[in-house]
Amino acid sequence: EVAADGQCSLIEAIDNANDAVDGRPHADCAPGDPAGPDTVVLPAGGRFTLGAPLNQSYGQTGLPLIGTAVTIEGNGATIRRDTSAAPFRLLAVAASGDLTLRDVVVEGGYVSEAYGEPFGAGRGAGIYSHGSLTLEGGVFRLNRARNGGGAVFSIDGTLAARDTAFVANTAFRGGAALHVYQGEATLEGATFTANRYQPAVYNQGTVALVDCAIEGNGDAGVRNHGSLTISGGTIRNNNGRGVTNEETATLTGVWIAGNRRGGIETRGDMVLTASTVSGNRGWSGAGVSSDGETTIVNSTISDNVAAVEGGGLYVGKGVTTVYNSTVSGNAAATGGGAFVYSFSNDNYLYFCYEGELRLHGTIVSGNAATAGREVYSEVYSAGCAGRVSSDHTLF
Repeated sequence: EVAADGQCSLIEAIDNANDAVDGRPHADCAPGDPAGPDTVVLPAGGRFTLGAPLNQSYGQTGLPLIGTAVTIEGNGATIRRDTSAAPFRLLAVAASGDLTLRDVVVEGGYVSEAYGEPFGAGRGAGIYSHGSLTLEGGVFRLNRARNGGGAVFSIDGTLAARDTAFVANTAFRGGAALHVYQGEATLEGATFTANRYQPAVYNQGTVALVDCAIEGNGDAGVRNHGSLTISGGTIRNNNGRGVTNEETATLTGVWIAGNRRGGIETRGDMVLTASTVSGNRGWSGAGVSSDGETTIVNSTISDNVAAVEGGGLYVGKGVTTVYNSTVSGNAAATGGGAFVYSFSNDNYLYFCYEGELRLHGTIVSGNAATAGREVYSEVYSAGCAGRVSSDHTLF
């Protein structure tokens, strides 16, 4: 236990917990278990301010590198970087490390290094994790990273988070709050608010978001370059796209609303089920914009407004198939409900790009547009046109 008695510091307590010899390099702290997991207990509401980096683990880091199984029982305590100090992150986890943070506030980490060696430089201002990281409750706020993961950067490891808040973190590349790179992450009940400059969540691994709220961020909500699953939760009122998918995404029971550059944009494979995409604004494809293989089932796409084309749906290259859904109340200059794209090159290297929209048991009604109120199929040239097919569909 770290007490406010001037004896055992947070750094010393973590050193003892990490030690694999006798667990007691610092005699004024309780010994750790060299052969097993250890717990560092912080005083309720305590405030631990770090004034300088301690080591160079994956870049400048304020606390000892976590290399064993360590739990920090925070009791609402804050670990922060002094705002007048040189840039450094707060915590780093080695590949051998297993860190659990329980009810800890992680605040003010700042990593400013450019790309280079070590690899972690400029990433993960709150925590950079190469191992196993578990977050239970707690808050990550006001952390800043140059190269991704304003709050947390997880690489080649595992991340599990429950009921953790990510607030006002920033990054200039990658994820403003969370960046997952070639690892796995599951977040349940997490909230992402007021994170800026980049998408709040950036995935290059395998990520599952369960009942999370991603709302009011300064850029996009989620950007996916890996495997993404979103179950339940909300993605609302972000200052970019709600979700951008470049690889594989499955969204079930999600409310995506009020985003200022569109609800969903996908260029990979996506399945959207039992979800609502409503009240989003964008240039084209304000509800869902697809240039890949997209399947929409039992969902509502409503009241989205595009400045140019595809208020509800924009279908570019690839096939979008819609089952038992409603597309209504959307608006655009062309294709209020849906716009199906085509483009051809009439030169000797002829090609034709044709979007294809397949509607099954779907209502497309009450949309508004100057041309193609419900569905507009673009005819670019003879033999090259967007394709639409429907059965048991009401227009």
